[in-house]
Amino acid sequence: MIQTNDRAIHSGTILCPDEANYLLDATQDAILVISTDRRIIYANKGIANMVGMRPSELIGADLIELLFDHPESTADLLTALDSCQKCGRWAGMLQLSQDDEVTIQFQTRWNLLSSFRDHYPAILMVATDTTEQRNLESKLRRTQRLESLGTMATGIAHDLNNILTPIVICSGMLRTATENPQCDQYLDAIEKNAKRGADVIKQILTFARGGNGKKSHFSIGIILKEITRMVSETFPKSIECDAHFSPNAWPVFGNATQLHQVFMNLLINARDAMLPDGGRIKISLQNRHLTQKDVSLMSDGCPGAYLVVDVEDSGVGIRNTDLERIFDPFFTTKPAEHGTGLGLATVRGIIQEHGGFILVKSSFGHGTLFKVFLPANPNAIIENPYPKTYNKVRSGNGETILVVDDEPSIGALVSEALEENGYSPIQAKDGVEAIETYLQHKASMVITDLDMPQLNGVSLLRTLKKLEPGLRSICISGNVTDEVSEQLEKLGVRTILSKPFQITTLLDHVHEVLQK
Repeated sequence: MIQTNDRAIHSGTILCPDEANYLLDATQDAILVISTDRRIIYANKGIANMVGMRPSELIGADLIELLFDHPESTADLLTALDSCQKCGRWAGMLQLSQDDEVTIQFQTRWNLLSSFRDHYPAILMVATDTTEQRNLESKLRRTQRLESLGTMATGIAHDLNNILTPIVICSGMLRTATENPQCDQYLDAIEKNAKRGADVIKQILTFARGGNGKKSHFSIGIILKEITRMVSETFPKSIECDAHFSPNAWPVFGNATQLHQVFMNLLINARDAMLPDGGRIKISLQNRHLTQKDVSLMSDGCPGAYLVVDVEDSGVGIRNTDLERIFDPFFTTKPAEHGTGLGLATVRGIIQEHGGFILVKSSFGHGTLFKVFLPANPNAIIENPYPKTYNKVRSGNGETILVVDDEPSIGALVSEALEENGYSPIQAKDGVEAIETYLQHKASMVITDLDMPQLNGVSLLRTLKKLEPGLRSICISGNVTDEVSEQLEKLGVRTILSKPFQITTLLDHVHEVLQK
């Protein structure tokens, strides 16, 4: 047993009351002593700092009325008090609420003090703020869910694209086989909805797996002019689109298809925000050098040269309570039949993939402004982001083309279209059969799906290139990752066609590749 004496006391072995209070106030944990009727007897600076009050303002207050007035918090607190008085201790999570909003999460430990001041019982509560830890755990779980979604989305996209591709191909073939205007209307509806389904699939893949695809230096103005043309033709006449594009806009380095999707999504959101009364959309772009001070005020990005694209509408605006959530996946204020909640999540994902960032300013009832910042290179050489198109389909001269696809309907329809346009197609249902077929019938070109069982498209092309290094090839797929794109580029593959595709588009690419 340790003996104490005056010398030990003077040397600091035993704390005086002031020293003890100093240590209690220095701890980051919240410490409260509560009477059995829920009145606060003691409060350290830890709990006072958390709630923005002085300790003296807490003394005598009812614990529930002051800190835990949220219905769920009140129920949990009453359970803690009852259990502590019956069993002498309790431990568990509590939520501290202010202004009817849960702001802090605590891990608490409760102990019954059988004799405190004047020998009355009291309860000691020590609480640790675990809000940040809980948020990190939530982000980790969200990341894990997204990884699972990415894996699942790839398989779903493959199946759905294989379903949509024959629909799009058949609609195109029917259009050439009939001259009935009424049939054209039906075919337009089929193609429009098939394309809409394909766009939803691409949004899910882009959001879940990140961006991919070939990037180049190009002018955003080309994309924006194309989009504004589409807007003027398809949006209600009550919506005006006012576009101002600087002729000296700096080039950006990116994937034109993905950035087209970004601005199309922003304009569709602007349109929906102005229905049914209509309004005005303003689109503009400008060059801007961001300094370190600019970036610190924006809380995002890095200093440097940027191309800034503004998309502003005069619609209903966004409520303050929703502003922080608009980029969250699956969050939407639109009716279920009009929104998936993936549009803005995809927009932010693509912009971040391009090294940029997006800011939003909105006032409910007074419209919304989105500012997209994309890293720019003022000295880069501009390339054309869109492939060349043809006014009419070129016919073949009997060239043998090997068509490889594990989906029988796609392989059959592609082969039929090639045959109708002067080619000699041969079919294979997978990579293994394709090699056997090629050895029996030498082909001028191979058109192959990338996602196939037994032997995928990349492995098939690698094998065929060993047999014939100069073999021309076109790949078709619903989703091509950056890794696969690099592998195909090393094999000399320059043409990758996304499912679903129009048969006229495929025939254009076949003619172009055969001429090289």
